[in-house]
Amino acid sequence: MKESKKHLLQHLQHQKSSFTSNKREFQILQEIIPQLNGKNHVSKTTVIEETVKYIETLQKVLKERLSSPDQNTSSSSTINEGINDSFDNSIIDSISNSSGIDLHQLILSSCLLKAGLKILRRREQRLHLKRIRKSLRQ
Repeated sequence: MKESKKHLLQHLQHQKSSFTSNKREFQILQEIIPQLNGKNHVSKTTVIEETVKYIETLQKVLKERLSSPDQNTSSSSTINEGINDSFDNSIIDSISNSSGIDLHQLILSSCLLKAGLKILRRREQRLHLKRIRKSLRQ
């Protein structure tokens, strides 16, 4: 009996640790994404949706910079073309006009956000499956 209690406690500690880690990762994403920074009580779904939009925006800016003959003089009006109107274009302007953000930073940001998003989607799928299994048991 003691062994099963010990196993149960370890399992609960692992779940709590995983939940805390997951929560912290969402907080980090919320701080990184300009649309969410400073907002309180944002759902995980919203964080993921805004992360996707931000990654797509970074990719478009990156493509524009790569196709531009002079990377430092790309106009924000051409970068803004075709971008979803629901996304704040001032963010794109700040990315494209900022002298502090170079091409390497854009690439790195895009890659990191994509990797993080894949992890979050997998975790969300696992949580969803757990909820389904739990509801089936009841």
